[in-house]
Amino acid sequence: MKSKILIIIILNLSLVFCTPEIYKESIGNFVEIRSKEGKIKRFPPNVKWIGFENTFTPDVWDLSLFPQLISLEITSPNFKNLDDLPDLPNLEYLNLRGTGIKKIKSLSKFPKLATLILSETKITDWNELANLKKLSRLRLDKTEVETIIFAEDLVELRHLDLRHTKVVSLSPLKKSKKLIDLQIGHTNISDLSPLYELKDLFYLEFDNTPVTKEASEELRKKLPYVKLVTRLR
Repeated sequence: MKSKILIIIILNLSLVFCTPEIYKESIGNFVEIRSKEGKIKRFPPNVKWIGFENTFTPDVWDLSLFPQLISLEITSPNFKNLDDLPDLPNLEYLNLRGTGIKKIKSLSKFPKLATLILSETKITDWNELANLKKLSRLRLDKTEVETIIFAEDLVELRHLDLRHTKVVSLSPLKKSKKLIDLQIGHTNISDLSPLYELKDLFYLEFDNTPVTKEASEELRKKLPYVKLVTRLR
């Protein structure tokens, strides 16, 4: 009995004196990222996913300290220069929704990028998108995009969101054979014929567009398994 009590006492003493050291070591391994607003966030150096709320404008150069990063979300309207981002060769997911960026030339820093969210941005030149050969998911809803000519080079594209944009033609999608999900609601797109040969397409949302009932029925003949979601004007 005495030996059991002695063991318990030793274990308790170990917890009291050792645990703080372990805790301090783990805190010391965290990397601090400061914001322009004076806030601080801490992440372990081996983290793969980092996200900031729209009230946190990070000093993004510190992101170079996370070599394994594959997912990044920055949604602060005060983030305005994509050039500030360091090279992130493993990045696959990038969400810049609602930021103040206007140019995307620096996207070439992310050769593995598969998902890109640029919703609610004021970007004026979209040509750089054509160089993102691995891009499979792209959101451009509520932007000023007028043409999707860049889509001709995005052979891996599977999901595309063009809602609330100025796009009027889907012709560049004729080669998008892997496209499965397309959203064009609240646009002036009326011609669905560029989609006739996209045999993998199974979801099309065209709410509040000039697409006629006849045009949607014709698409149904070409793609009998596609799900059409709309409220015709």
